[in-house]
Amino acid sequence: MIDRRSILGGAMLGAGALGIAAYAGRDLLIGKKATLASGTARSQLLIPPLYSGERDSGERVFDLNLRHGVSQFLTGSKRRPSVSTNPI
Repeated sequence: MIDRRSILGGAMLGAGALGIAAYAGRDLLIGKKATLASGTARSQLLIPPLYSGERDSGERVFDLNLRHGVSQFLTGSKRRPSVSTNPI
């Protein structure tokens, strides 16, 4: 049964979707990349290739090193401590 609550809920959902589309669309109209965080400068996220390990007696063995370092995630922000695992 359609009642006032379901109509209002649908209207609110539609208004929210329209607001998100309008926000993303304004960037497309002015030639910017359409992201919610387009106002901030970001560094590229570096993702290493998948390390598949080595086979030893039918088992997959991973020889990894734990490294401590520093990373700067946003341009102009402080460098923060980071941890990574890398194959030898």
